[in-house]
Order: sequence, then structure tokens, then C-alpha cells
Amino acid sequence: MAIEVVAIGASWGGLEAIERVLEPLPGDFPAAVVIAQHRRVGSDAALVELLRLHCELKVCEAEDKQALGPGVVLVAPPDYHLLVEPGTVALSVDELVHFSRPSIDVLLQSAGDNYGDRAVGVVLTGANADGAAGLARL
Repeated sequence: MAIEVVAIGASWGGLEAIERVLEPLPGDFPAAVVIAQHRRVGSDAALVELLRLHCELKVCEAEDKQALGPGVVLVAPPDYHLLVEPGTVALSVDELVHFSRPSIDVLLQSAGDNYGDRAVGVVLTGANADGAAGLARL
């Protein structure tokens, strides 16, 4: 079965790791990429701009109910959980998970719940347990 969603999680300091993963991916990459990185509330779109410089994929900050698509990277906005739903993403301001919003666990668990073996999860960096339960479920 083909992979449709690649869910990536990283904590503070994970920018370089994310860039290294995205950089070799071709512009016609056949799956959607969704990213939850721990970042400061009120941070601007610099993360999206930096990622655009390092890959051929279309990179944007996720919006609620935005469609998933091949070759598109959706980045969780600061202070929002990013959830993968069938064909779209959702944003949530539910409680912090592992002291974080966005939470890597929330992203990975939702990808697994909605895409099963058509999703893959990657945790690149971390300082706490965020991401462990999500990977186990995925």
C-alpha cells in the first residue's frame, strides 16, 4: 500500500533535522508531509520561509480544514495542535500534551488513526516523551 502521509515531529532545535529530511525530496513527492515542531507562541512564519529555502516541496503553515496533497508540506502553527483527518488537517487548541502545543503525539496518533498503514511517522528530536506514544500507535 502506498504511503499518503508522512508525519514529522521535532522539538526546539529540530530545524536542521527537518531541513535534512525535506531537502532531498523531489517536488513531485507522492505523499503529503505534516510537521509539528515545538515553537514559541507568537513566533512568526520564519520557520515556513526557512523550510521553503531548503526543499522543492510547497511549504505552508497549516490552516484548519486545509486539504492534504502530494508534494505539500503543512506546518503546525505555534500554539495549535495539528491533527490529520481523512483528506484534510484540523487545528485544535485543546490542552497541552507533554507541556506542548503543537504536540507530536497528537499529530502522529491522528495520522495513524486516519491513515493506518498509509502513514509513516518520524520523530527527529525531542527533550521529553512527546512523540513516543504517537509512534507506538502509528
